[in-house]
Amino acid sequence: MNTVLPDQYNLKVNGVFYKYTPIKNRSDDFKVTISNTDVFSHTDDWSGKSGGIEMRKMIGFEYIPRELWGDGSITLDGTGTIENPSVVYTYRYEDGCTSPLDNPTCDGYTDAVMDLVPDTIITEIYNALDDDNVKQEESEVDYKEEEQEQEDVKEEDDLERALAINEEILDFGNVIAQNQMLDAMNSSIQMNTYYDKTIDGGQYNETVVLKDNDLPDNKQGRRMSLGTQILHDKMVNIQYKELK
Repeated sequence: MNTVLPDQYNLKVNGVFYKYTPIKNRSDDFKVTISNTDVFSHTDDWSGKSGGIEMRKMIGFEYIPRELWGDGSITLDGTGTIENPSVVYTYRYEDGCTSPLDNPTCDGYTDAVMDLVPDTIITEIYNALDDDNVKQEESEVDYKEEEQEQEDVKEEDDLERALAINEEILDFGNVIAQNQMLDAMNSSIQMNTYYDKTIDGGQYNETVVLKDNDLPDNKQGRRMSLGTQILHDKMVNIQYKELK
């Protein structure tokens, strides 16, 4: 496979495509096997079938690394031959991983780094953050940042107060402007025409004249009133008798 696949790190095979034409008699038993010693083996059985028909087939894989592939082969079993055989491998490179050191996510990155490290190395590492001078600088920086934050908060409070005062001034100015507008509207209306208006009048004399000073009693009304009283008395007496 070293002469078939590129010598490229992180190469992975995802398929094998092969083709050939079997030459045989229909009655002859004949088998053709396409295989790779370490990965796969696939057999086409031509027994009882006519030859002369080209075989084309594709076998897919889940991206098998190049290092797992061995030598490929085509094996014939029975009576017959093949013509124009061809085996093609499809593959891909992982992005950014032409070598293990290209990216920490590449396969073999840790091992490749360790291979570059000499056997004898300095095991004691100086940590600058533990230095007293560095800690003092960090505390001063933290104090300055806290002081700056307090100044920023004070500026925000002052800005909010200024905006609130401006709103109150605007509201007060609006009230004054409205009052002035009402005064201007009232002054433009002539109210004297309503105050000075007079209604024609004077003394109105009585026009109804009574011929007689005395008004006679209504005799019919008297009879109705007497009849109503008699009827009322009868009803009261009937109720009184029933109660007894």
